[in-house]
Amino acid sequence: MKDTRRAENRRGEKESSSDWTPESAVDADEYPVMLCFSLKGIWFAMDARTAAEIVGLQKVTAVPGAAPYIQGVISLHGRAVAVLDLGRFLGLAMSPTEVDAGNQEKAPRILVLHIDGMTVGVIADEVDRIFELEPEQLRASQVHHEGRLGEFVSAEFDIDDRIVTVIDPRKIIKIARVM
Repeated sequence: MKDTRRAENRRGEKESSSDWTPESAVDADEYPVMLCFSLKGIWFAMDARTAAEIVGLQKVTAVPGAAPYIQGVISLHGRAVAVLDLGRFLGLAMSPTEVDAGNQEKAPRILVLHIDGMTVGVIADEVDRIFELEPEQLRASQVHHEGRLGEFVSAEFDIDDRIVTVIDPRKIIKIARVM
């Protein structure tokens, strides 16, 4: 069943959300499990089932001729894994490349995603948690996202007094041509 509620945009105008449904927001079962992380002060979430593991930021070897948003490759369990600088890809800003040794808990991480048989790393400033989200907590995004980010937003929700933007990692990886 489609959600036909009307949402307000930033100017307070009513917008129809008849094309949006909680089910279309994420590729998930009845209760989606989300991985919450931040990039340049913006909180994001994605389907946690795409995350194989989370590792500390490590030496990334540059790949000559790669797109500017491809940070390079890391060696993970004896395999070369491409690392996508998601902040740069989305046009947010350059993601950090050094770990703050004084604060390992808030240090950048690499989210290792396993999508359609491929393993890809994505740099995140901070990883918050993995949690189960009830479908009624999801809503169509009410924020206009500038630039490339808007292409990948599927929904949003509130948690701990912050708005979290749900992004589609499959679409990001496909368009970034990391695979």
